[in-house]
Amino acid sequence: MLVLTASIFLTVYAEMLALLLLPFYIAATKQSFVFFRRKQDLFFLSAFWVLSLLVTIFSGGTVTDILLGVFMVFAFIAVIFVTYTMTQRAFRLILSFVCLMSPYCLLVALVQRALGMEWVYGARYNSIFTNPNYYAFYISLVVLFCIYNIVKKRRHAAARFIRCPDSVESYRA
Repeated sequence: MLVLTASIFLTVYAEMLALLLLPFYIAATKQSFVFFRRKQDLFFLSAFWVLSLLVTIFSGGTVTDILLGVFMVFAFIAVIFVTYTMTQRAFRLILSFVCLMSPYCLLVALVQRALGMEWVYGARYNSIFTNPNYYAFYISLVVLFCIYNIVKKRRHAAARFIRCPDSVESYRA
């Protein structure tokens, strides 16, 4: 799961490669049973996928649009696999990793600014993402992740303090 997360911070092509290789990883590690245990998710995502493809085809989508729709199945495989195999420890690790990558993204955006780079959408910097809106979403997501980590650590510390009555007595003395 960390490889999938790390691929986001590389190029779009690395992310696509990670998604394309995920079914092979699932097969090699004999974890295909996940899809049989998540029948409702599989049914819903399959129906959504087919409906999306039909709308794309009948609304006159280009070949690129149709191919994107076809390859959307790999993202759905990732969704089902990650939601089934996610543990609390992996979740915290991924949150921390995403927060730690924030300075890297900022550095790339600062380099883009220093070089005076501009795109069709103006001087809004996209850092490692293909669109500045994605970068803006990432920044807001990192802020939420940081708040979550801070709140979680405070709760964990408070719970530890409450569970250990000897520590309360030592603070009173």
